Parts: sequence; structure tokens; C-alpha cells
Amino acid sequence: MVVLKIITETRGDVMDLKLSMIPPGAVPQLWGLGVEEMVERVIAKDPSSPLDKYDVLSGLLVGALQLWVLSEPTDGSTDIKAMSVTQVVMYPQCRHAEIIMASGDDPEKWLEFEDDFVAWAKGQGCDRMRIQTPRRGWKKVLPHWDQTAIIMERTI
Repeated sequence: MVVLKIITETRGDVMDLKLSMIPPGAVPQLWGLGVEEMVERVIAKDPSSPLDKYDVLSGLLVGALQLWVLSEPTDGSTDIKAMSVTQVVMYPQCRHAEIIMASGDDPEKWLEFEDDFVAWAKGQGCDRMRIQTPRRGWKKVLPHWDQTAIIMERTI
């Protein structure tokens, strides 16, 4: 695992949270430890999703998508608190890092790691980050992000 940042919070007890970008070869180990269930939850909330869990798994295994986990090390094992999946999208004039899904506990905690996602995206040559979601609730969690589009869709 590539550890980007470790933060420690005190909320009655000490909690160490670690954000890790998971290399493709390690994805199968984490898939059955809660990641698959989190991916299924995201897809279930978005009936228009063009991806199913097997598409996500396939993309992660070949490196076309990136898996990030927010975990809490406990007694020699890892308790996955949240996950997100990113993708670098190349256009003729620019490159974007897109967060295509995220799921887990306490989304506010993820904001502690936003700068790490931005640093990673810049390292990939991206000039902006995007979140693909049909859920307006993300605007409340990320008020400093701009809503730049509304997606219209017609099933044919």
C-alpha cells in the first residue's frame, strides 16, 4: 500500500486513520473485506450508473481505475472505514481526475485527505478534479467545490 497521510483524532479514544491508494495487485485482497459491499451500495443508489461491480473490479485490476481506502488499523488487521474510486480522464486540451464513487462512514473525515487527492491528481498531470454523482448531498459536504454541470439523459 502507498500511505499518503496518517492523521490522529481524539474522540473519546485515539483513532488513527490512514488513506491508501491500493495497487492493482492488492485489490483482490481488499475486495472481500468490505470494498465490494461499498461499491454495490454506491451503484444501488444510482440507477443510471453505467458500471456494475464487475466493471469496477475489472478497471481496478488493470489500473484504469484507482482504489483508495480510508482505514483504521486495529489489532494487526485493517478496518476499512471508507473507499473511493478515481479515474484519470484525458481530453485533447486537459486532463481531469474524477472521483467516480465513494462510500463509507463519516464523509466529513474524508475531507482531511482532500489535499492528498489534489496532490495525487496534480502528480498525474491533471488540471482539475471532478466528482461524478447524481446525489446533490455532496454539495453540502464540499461547499468549496463548484457545481459546473447538470447532466441530462434520455434512455433510447
